[in-house]
Amino acid sequence: MFAKLGPHVLAPTSPAMDWSRAAPIVKHTFGVDALREAPAGALKICRPIWHLRTDSGVEAAREILRQYDAWGYRPPITEFWNEGDEIGQHLGAGLERRVELTAEVVQVFHTNNLQVAGFSFSVGNPDEDDWQYVKSQGFAGVDCLAVHEYWGTKVNNLETALRHRKVHEWLGGVHPPFVITECGRDWIPGETSVGGWLAQGISAEQYLTELIAYDYALLQDPYVIGATVFTAGGGANWRYFDVDTLVPAILGTGTIAEPIRLSGWLMLGALAFAAGAVMMLLNTFRPYDILELQAGETIPPGYVEV
Repeated sequence: MFAKLGPHVLAPTSPAMDWSRAAPIVKHTFGVDALREAPAGALKICRPIWHLRTDSGVEAAREILRQYDAWGYRPPITEFWNEGDEIGQHLGAGLERRVELTAEVVQVFHTNNLQVAGFSFSVGNPDEDDWQYVKSQGFAGVDCLAVHEYWGTKVNNLETALRHRKVHEWLGGVHPPFVITECGRDWIPGETSVGGWLAQGISAEQYLTELIAYDYALLQDPYVIGATVFTAGGGANWRYFDVDTLVPAILGTGTIAEPIRLSGWLMLGALAFAAGAVMMLLNTFRPYDILELQAGETIPPGYVEV
């Protein structure tokens, strides 16, 4: 069992919920089911909406509160704008507006006794001058700093996997606590060309070993309150990142289940074989026949005009 790692939940699958019920931190994206099941003392974080408006932080906050009320549950901590989807992460490219909007959000949420995790920066972002600007603006009043940390072949490197340590140094150790709201194996320039541990061909045992090492590294940093592994309940869209098969080993309730992988050529061969089989069946059973008639010819028995 991890000390600081928990699941990033995209869909409440059985493994995702099992881990959520025992984890020290849980993040649920676009839902709250896993947060309802999380232990009372766990950190509970929600990213409720895919794309948020950028014309008003106040209205963005109110939209989320309405969504929470529709779900009948208000998570203790909320993430707002994610990575660089709606607003930039660097000075002169949207960061200033991101800070303004976040400050507006914080006012609304603090009034409702709810906390905000900002700014959900993507892996390797932003740079030192950007962080100094965020600091000069009082971190927009957020309760914790949300960042994403991934790695390829270089586990626990300072540029991507443990970038919070560089930021901690840049800021002189004066900042809200960090929460790593996405972490794990991903595409990293110069290291890996594809994203997700399954696509990179490592074993489940190796990936679990890497997560254990990352968890241990975070234990050395008291200003990091937790991290969520991307992703449990990944489904088809995020299948190469999915960690559901690791959950029994994480919880100590079962062994590691190595997933079945098909190489690209094998997959193409399987598809070609399936297509050929379908054509053979059609030719054998002839479920339909097409007869082209000349002008003036009558339709023979057993045929219909189309």
